[in-house]
Amino acid sequence: MIKTHVGWFMGGMALTLALALSGGCSKKVTSASVRGDMSPALASLTETQEQRANTHAATWDLNTRQAWDDVDRILFNDRPMRLTIYPIP
Repeated sequence: MIKTHVGWFMGGMALTLALALSGGCSKKVTSASVRGDMSPALASLTETQEQRANTHAATWDLNTRQAWDDVDRILFNDRPMRLTIYPIP
């Protein structure tokens, strides 16, 4: 029983390898195309375009939420006033 499963697994792996090797690249890579764009996946020094978009979205979210905290502090709505020396129950 186990030998049958191993046989099917090995056959499937061989078929997958044969299909992967027979496909090849659809785009021809030349030295000029490599020199034209040495790092096609990167939009900056260390990030892809998707990572940059995620960073910008997180920054925008944090800044807009922080703005409301800043407004509360400017209008003194962040904590009770302490203008009297007497305790208020």
